[in-house]
Order: sequence, then structure tokens, then C-alpha cells
Amino acid sequence: MNDPRLYPRLARDGLPVGRLGLTDAQGGPLCARVEPPHITWTAGRAG
Repeated sequence: MNDPRLYPRLARDGLPVGRLGLTDAQGGPLCARVEPPHITWTAGRAG
């Protein structure tokens, strides 16, 4: 998580949530290291 703007929300909400697609631009599977823009982080609550 490289976006420091997210830290205040994490302090309040307490749980980082990552969302990512599982295929690349050619329709093949993503594997190994996943970096932005393939994953986006938000703050969320458990449950």
C-alpha cells in the first residue's frame, strides 16, 4: 500500500481491503507480484 492518503481511513476503519483482477490485458492469468493499477486499496470493515 503506497498511498499515504489511505492511512487516516485505516486508522479509523482498521482493515485494508485489496481488490484486483486476476487476468492481464491479454486475458492471461496474473501471477507473482501484483502492482497498481492491477490492485487498488481501500479501507473497510471486517464482515
